[in-house]
Amino acid sequence: MNVRDAALKARLAVAAGRLSARDTCEQLGPELEARDRPLLLHLVAGTTRHQLTLDHLLSLHLRGRPGKLQEAAREALRLGAFQLVFSSRIPAHAAVSATVETLKARAPRAVPLANAVLRSLSASIESRGPAAPTDDPFRTLSDGEGGVCRFRSPILPEGDPRSPPLLSIRASLPPWMLARWRERFGPEAAERAALETLRVPDLFLRTPEGPVRLGHGKDPGLLLAVQDPSAQAVVSEGVAPKPGERILDLCAGVGGKACAMAERGASVLAVDLSERRLERLRENASRLQLKIETACRDALDPDPAWMGTFDAVLLDTPCTNTGVLRRRPEARWRLTPEDPPRMAALQKRLHSHLIGGIQDRPTGRSRRMCGPRQRQGGIPRGVGRLELQRT
Repeated sequence: MNVRDAALKARLAVAAGRLSARDTCEQLGPELEARDRPLLLHLVAGTTRHQLTLDHLLSLHLRGRPGKLQEAAREALRLGAFQLVFSSRIPAHAAVSATVETLKARAPRAVPLANAVLRSLSASIESRGPAAPTDDPFRTLSDGEGGVCRFRSPILPEGDPRSPPLLSIRASLPPWMLARWRERFGPEAAERAALETLRVPDLFLRTPEGPVRLGHGKDPGLLLAVQDPSAQAVVSEGVAPKPGERILDLCAGVGGKACAMAERGASVLAVDLSERRLERLRENASRLQLKIETACRDALDPDPAWMGTFDAVLLDTPCTNTGVLRRRPEARWRLTPEDPPRMAALQKRLHSHLIGGIQDRPTGRSRRMCGPRQRQGGIPRGVGRLELQRT
């Protein structure tokens, strides 16, 4: 399998809502040469991040909306358009020819259309280069890596470029989300936040000395762990585990924080509702040569045997991921306007359900972490008290 075929396969899986862009690329990575794996993530995550913008651009060169195309043709066109507009490392002729070759096996009838549309889009581009203060927002798009693509003519309809409908095209975000941000933070701050979600995230290694920037798309090696500085701070400053302490990690996910606490000598029980996530956690712990106990269980139904047996509890409550859209680009297309209040209600249930019993241990303390994005009647922001309670 070549990298473009793998990218199309990954994009079809992401668009179907089955996996995240990163998880899909990790599954397909072993089928590629090591040197092609960073390009695979670049293509899949970038196309996912800029999806709405790409659909808008393609619609300017199509008679109908991209969503009406056959799935393989639609995703191939999105990948091709991403390379033309947002990937300065790929020449335009290579982007067009590679897309056409990929489609020959998947959707041969769409080859003439794809060739014509991508060539038309390529011809509409004036230049690509570093961003400048004089860039016209009606003719310029940010690539998320400090550069821009400039077009020969306006690509946006007339209006306020900060308004939700137009900013939605520029920042590739749902209009309802931008309308909420604008109402809450004002037009200028909402625009800055929206455009920031396009920035390609760097990778940070977790080390005993603290976070170390690795850059994006690099292989950290088998015995090193990638983790954002904010997540590392939850462990180092929030929980602050000591060697020999027993810590309960609820809603543990794939175990980034559980592994960080185990590296500090704590005995960790990681709990999550998903066996698939726990399997990833066990794989990560094994790779890092760590021993972590796991339990597949709903945090709303804690084991009575846990009461009074832990020195600390970490509850990383489920959230909408709007605070990490750079790293989880698919989240912007899987959220609905009903999700923030729904997640806030779940956070409140988790928080209120678990208050009470951990103080049975003399050294007992507790921590929970959440972001500001669910504060619609949800639990407060930051790190604070949490105790287990019998129900």
